[in-house]
Amino acid sequence: MTTTQTPNTNPTPYETIDTTKSSEDKAHAGSSPLEATGPSDNRASVPIERFAEYHSAELLVDRLSDGGFPIGHVTIVGENLRSVEYVTGRRTITSAAAAGANQGAWMGFAMFLLFAVITPWAFGALILALVVPVAVGAAFNATEHALRRGRRDFDSIRRVEAGSYAVMVTATWADAARSTLGIR
Repeated sequence: MTTTQTPNTNPTPYETIDTTKSSEDKAHAGSSPLEATGPSDNRASVPIERFAEYHSAELLVDRLSDGGFPIGHVTIVGENLRSVEYVTGRRTITSAAAAGANQGAWMGFAMFLLFAVITPWAFGALILALVVPVAVGAAFNATEHALRRGRRDFDSIRRVEAGSYAVMVTATWADAARSTLGIR
């Protein structure tokens, strides 16, 4: 899909024009409720309010919903995105093996549930389904860690975080949204 910025007639940073749709597609646009409010909707939107926390943006959308506003015209947009990695601990061969054993135990438990349904030897299936995946998971993770030779020997969690959240409303519904919220 090719998009271009609109001319300078009341532009917003979120306003785009879809230049790939045929005239027939444009004639049928908005004929379905899902099509009119879907994520690929290119209608111009305007910010109603900005918040530092996502929860505050959710509360505003909740107020719009409680006020009877058609919330299919509302979008919460995370702005100023950044990638954050939280270091949670040091990774050693022992901790890598323990993590692999844990993953193997969960996989083994899932296999046990499957075996328990199709075989009368549930205890034997439990032993087989737990011991083998735990051993394989521990060995695989320990080997992988050893092959890294000290590079990236820590555990972490990565997240994408927004600096602020804008509650956006389709431009044609912006005045109605502000009226519902009692803001000008």
